[in-house]
Order: sequence, then C-alpha cells, then structure tokens
Amino acid sequence: MTTGQKHLKSDSVCPPLEENQLRLYSMRFCPFVRRAKLVLAAKNIPYEEVLINLNDEPEWYKKKNPSEEVPLLEWIDSNSKETRSIPQSLIICNYLDDLHPEHLLHPTDPYAKAKQQILTDNFGNVNKTLFSYILTSYFSRLFVGSNTFLPIIVAKRPETC
Repeated sequence: MTTGQKHLKSDSVCPPLEENQLRLYSMRFCPFVRRAKLVLAAKNIPYEEVLINLNDEPEWYKKKNPSEEVPLLEWIDSNSKETRSIPQSLIICNYLDDLHPEHLLHPTDPYAKAKQQILTDNFGNVNKTLFSYILTSYFSRLFVGSNTFLPIIVAKRPETC
C-alpha cells in the first residue's frame, strides 16, 4: 500500500488526496507508524502510505502537522468535504477502533481497558528509549570519527520518529 519507495523531501509536492481514501504519512522504520499499520491491517482497512523524510520535511507536511512527526492519518470527510487529520499513533489506533467497531482492539470493561492502556503506555516508553538507542548506535558506527553529525541527529528527535 505504499505510494512509492522514496521518502518525500523538502523539494517535493504533496500528492493529491482523493475522496474515500485514507492516507497514512509515515517513515519506513518508525515503530509508532508500525503500531498504526498493525491496526489498519488487523481491521482490514485499505489506506495509502506516503513516506516522509523527517530530516528534510516538505513545507507542505509541516503545514499539515506542525509537530513534524509521523504518523499522521488524513482523509477527506464525505459529508463536509473537508480534509481531516489525526496525529500520534495511539490516538490514530483508538480512532480506527471506534470507527470500525467490529473486532474491537480494547476490552469493553472499563477496568480491563485501563489496565491495557497502562501496559501500552509503559511499552511505548520502552519503545522510545530502544528506538533512540538503536538510531544512536547505528549512526555512531556509520559516522565513526564524526563528532558533529551524530549529536545533531540525536538532538533533533530523541523520542520521536
């Protein structure tokens, strides 16, 4: 469901969004995007994926999502014909679960749902730390001897994709 294999950069043009099309802005190796993609797959929801280069974001993406993070879910509302979007993987997952209630992801019991959310939040914190560590390790091996490039990468996105 990927529109292309290249991540769109600052010199790119936003692909047109069609009515009745769900679009997920993502980055290839982002664990938070993977969370949203798992829900889309589990609920068999068709979508278009647009990859964004987060180190050289397109201006049009910054306007869509001022936090400059992925994932971002976007669609054209069938009633108002307005473009709508939702950022952040957990919010996207909950929205999709509410929108497609067949095969619910969360328990209906409020206490069980709260316990599940605690587990999800705790795993998310571990996931952020692990992802930051992996990126730091990868780039430190890639740019051995470069003391200027690595701190810029780590400082730009320590807890996000």
